[in-house]
Amino acid sequence: MHFGVLGPLSVTKDGREIDIKPLKWRVLLAVLLRQANKPASVDLMMDALWGDQPPRSARANVRVYVHRLRQVLGFEDRIAWIAPGYTLTVYPGELDAHRFAELVGQGGRARDAGDLPRAAALLCEALRLWRGSPYEGLTEECLPLRDEAARLDELRLTALQERLAIDLDLNRHADLVPELRALIAEHPLRERFRAQLMVALYRSDRQAEALQVYQDTRRVLNEELGLEPGPQLRNLQRAILAGDPALSIPSPAHDPPAADPPASDPVGPGPGTSGPPAAGPSLPGAVAALPVYAEPVRRDRMVPQQLPQDVPGFTGRDDELAQLDGVLLRNGIRTAAIASVAGTAGVGKTALAVHWAHRVRDEFPDGSLFVDLRGFNPTAQPAQPDEVLERFLRALDVPPAVIPATLDERAALYRTQLSRRRMLIVLDNAASSGQVRWLLPGSASCSVVVTSRSRLAGLVARDGARRIPLGLLSQAEAVALLRQVIMPARVDAEPAAAARLTKLCANLPLALRLAGERVSARPHLTLADLIKELANEYDRLNLLTAADDDATAVRAAFSWSYRALGPDAARTFRLLGLHPGPDLSLEAVSALTGAGAQRARALLHTLTDGHLLQETSHDRFQLHDLLRAYALDRAHADEPADERAAAIRRLLDWYQHTADAADRVLMPQRLHVPLDPPEPPVRPRELPSPAAALTWCEGERLNLVAITRFAAETGRHDVAWKIPCSLWSYFSVRSRWSDWFTTHDVGIAAARRGGDRYGESLLLTSVANAYSAVGQYDEAIKRFDRAIAISRQIGESWVEAAARTLLGITNRERWRLTEARDNCEEALRLFRASSDSWGTAWALYTLGDVCAGLRQDGQALAHTAQALSLFEGIHDQWGRGRTLSLIGQINRNLNRFDEATKYCRQALAAAREIGNRLGEALALYTLGKVQCDIHRTDAARESWRQALAIFEELGTPQADKVRARLAKLPEA
Repeated sequence: MHFGVLGPLSVTKDGREIDIKPLKWRVLLAVLLRQANKPASVDLMMDALWGDQPPRSARANVRVYVHRLRQVLGFEDRIAWIAPGYTLTVYPGELDAHRFAELVGQGGRARDAGDLPRAAALLCEALRLWRGSPYEGLTEECLPLRDEAARLDELRLTALQERLAIDLDLNRHADLVPELRALIAEHPLRERFRAQLMVALYRSDRQAEALQVYQDTRRVLNEELGLEPGPQLRNLQRAILAGDPALSIPSPAHDPPAADPPASDPVGPGPGTSGPPAAGPSLPGAVAALPVYAEPVRRDRMVPQQLPQDVPGFTGRDDELAQLDGVLLRNGIRTAAIASVAGTAGVGKTALAVHWAHRVRDEFPDGSLFVDLRGFNPTAQPAQPDEVLERFLRALDVPPAVIPATLDERAALYRTQLSRRRMLIVLDNAASSGQVRWLLPGSASCSVVVTSRSRLAGLVARDGARRIPLGLLSQAEAVALLRQVIMPARVDAEPAAAARLTKLCANLPLALRLAGERVSARPHLTLADLIKELANEYDRLNLLTAADDDATAVRAAFSWSYRALGPDAARTFRLLGLHPGPDLSLEAVSALTGAGAQRARALLHTLTDGHLLQETSHDRFQLHDLLRAYALDRAHADEPADERAAAIRRLLDWYQHTADAADRVLMPQRLHVPLDPPEPPVRPRELPSPAAALTWCEGERLNLVAITRFAAETGRHDVAWKIPCSLWSYFSVRSRWSDWFTTHDVGIAAARRGGDRYGESLLLTSVANAYSAVGQYDEAIKRFDRAIAISRQIGESWVEAAARTLLGITNRERWRLTEARDNCEEALRLFRASSDSWGTAWALYTLGDVCAGLRQDGQALAHTAQALSLFEGIHDQWGRGRTLSLIGQINRNLNRFDEATKYCRQALAAAREIGNRLGEALALYTLGKVQCDIHRTDAARESWRQALAIFEELGTPQADKVRARLAKLPEA
């Protein structure tokens, strides 16, 4: 199957084009392809099909159209209902837009590796996929497709600029002149094409024509926009006039003298915002590199070893271990080796995978990755592939700022990272092939073990996985396991009873371990006595089930162990089933149960001693999903409804108030949502420092996402929007894009259901900030506009001012400087009217940045001086350091090198005072540029060496730019 959207919509199956004539069917298919492998909501489909005036039968019509599409395309299983809409499964290579992105990524990696001819060939191949305008003929009346077409067009132009840049580096400048002149005629306002034409003409010994291009550009920009050319073109003109020899050297490691963007650090300008660090300058002929982070593997870095602890006393499974050896260690194929361990619940799939992984870990020198995909967890949602990819990329030392926002881009970057490593990836408890497919490496250097209760037929058929079925233990293996858990002498003394016990436990390892542990804890209990107790429980449970099966044996063992607990331990066990997250901290359990920390720890250790709970690290615990389901059943059966409700309230209170405490530590000056006091005996975590706040947020990250969903599902709409609001600071500092989007989407929906327009406007502002930070400006602007409209309706001027400040930053990034200035000036008026010094300072800072972009340097200095005074007055060292860096950059642009040096040194001191390592490196980087400008070469070299050491330590992309500048300096 092949789908084409880079031109008129096309579908080809087995080499034959499928003609889809009805327009609405074509629009529907286009929307599904726009969302390929992700749910397209019914609301989105209705909007695409009918705009603002859908008929009453719209939802029913969508179902009919989906049914017809399934029939026409000939596949029933490829378009599936996944709330809140339909998902079209598209496999790798089937969609031309995906293939385009993959080729562009390969081209970027080839360029990074220095293989410029291959990079050019790959980009040419990518551009040949285009047959016209994206979704041609479908975008006129369909806003969602029109927005997507504009996005794809922008990606095409970026790839084209990259291809032209590489051709310039390959000395093909003479051939490029006609093509670049045609592109300028088609895109007269794109300064990058004009810069490339100037370089091509200059290298073709046509200096006068190159300078004429600059004059033509200046005239066009003045007439159309009232603007002067940007700093890159201005500096390029000066370099041509000066005959700068760097322009004649087509090397991607060089960049021209340019007015760089102001330095940035993790917490971006504005009320609680952040964004990726500024990209910095690039060669006038070459565009900035495409978003591919492909730093060579450094052996001095910590190798990720994420495997859980090996199973003590692992017994049997020799055949399956040998099969894993054969599939994963003796891989003779050219793709990643994949073993799929499939079996029923409690059969020991995870134990087998983890034990084998520990046994062969020396075969994988670059480490291991492990994730519980929560495929069959009764309370937590299955792990989303984009969430897992973000976690894996961070473990592979990819800086958060360069982790892409979209699933397909993350998967491509993940495959790139693994292509240079020999690693083992264990994907535990998978729900489906689709969940796993995004997490597969593309290289034969890596091996993958997947465990699932499902057979994962798609993984076997399409991805070449080798299925290893895991059945029940043999009689001998089951007895051997009992001998490991119970004293061997006790088992050997009653061989018939031991055999009967294994039968009652259905030879399932989980049931056998629980039963064996019960015997071991009661030295005077014979196996015969144990069998009598367990058989009675087994018969009782079997009466409640439709048929005798393995689950009954496990539930019998659970029930037997549960009933042997004391009252407090039994209550603790069943309340654990109410927790919606993947694991639990001691403090969360203390809140859930209402017990003090010391008492809660004792009860938890009682459960771990009885193998009803696992301690995964100090004071953190995890339930097997079967035990979680059983605990939840017991909570509903044995815990009064009012007690369950009280436990949930305490748990939500603990998470909400601790998240709020983290927010107040990370950004103490930002507006915080007022909360009612926590319900006794809840004691929120004390977080004395930003480091402590970040550590808590990182440790509870998955639980915070789960608790937000849980609050929304249980009708606690206030908690469901207030927790995401409190996480704004954390998400900003750590760039947790997936969690930011997920929690805020849930929170916005909850605020709307609860009729809380204030909460809705706050979260719209926050999530718009996230969309802007990842470059999805259209999505950001829609949400900013909505937040501003709501905040004006309800009279919340702070929210409007914050949204306008952040909207100003977004327009600054889009080079819509007049709009950006208007946004900032209105934000400044609102913040001043409410006497908010912190907000006023950030609005002034942002206004200064915008004025610098407009080359209104005097105004820029005036605004930043006011911002600096305010930040110093409220003791905000973060904002002070940011502003000092910006003032230094503005003075450098004005050739006031003494002033620039002074402010850069002050920014450096401010960053060091609060331990802001990235801010320190950026201040050193800018300082080095000033020193280079005034020919203090040795000082510049030392500044850049210090900056480079920090950038490498942090793993940020600025390291490459510093290396390039150091390479251009003459030898000391």
